[in-house]
Amino acid sequence: MTPVLVSLPPQRWLGIVKQISHSSHAAAGEAIGAHWSRFKQYQVLDRIPGQTAEGAFNAVYFQFVKADAETGRPFGYSLLLGAEVEEEAPVPKGFEAITGLGGDYLMFEPAGMEPAAIQQAWEAIDAYFAQQTEYRRTHAFDIERYDPHKPQPLKIFVGVERAGL
Repeated sequence: MTPVLVSLPPQRWLGIVKQISHSSHAAAGEAIGAHWSRFKQYQVLDRIPGQTAEGAFNAVYFQFVKADAETGRPFGYSLLLGAEVEEEAPVPKGFEAITGLGGDYLMFEPAGMEPAAIQQAWEAIDAYFAQQTEYRRTHAFDIERYDPHKPQPLKIFVGVERAGL
């Protein structure tokens, strides 16, 4: 999986949000799985007004909290499951809207959309950033964009900046 540097404009998403703690890898995986189950059970995508791409949906990771080396407190993030929407789209009760920063992202294209393939993709992304020095993650927004109508249905965008800046 070779990443490509892309520039994305600011985007607005609407969906359901859950705080994810990485107290353990297994606990984070369970929390994410439960959040996806809720997304499907309540047919969240069907209830989002003003979608910019019919049938496409997103997992947006934001509000990253880094681990404290002194206290050992685990890091975490917020996870929105929803869709990209028009700027004026109303926010239904129980939903949240966030606006993502425009900027540079490395785009990765995993081999599939099933959970195991996505987990492998994130492991490869982590390994990529551990080995290279040209870019570093901004930990502002990371985006999984699912579009079942496209030949490559999943793309992962990781916010980056040039290392040393």
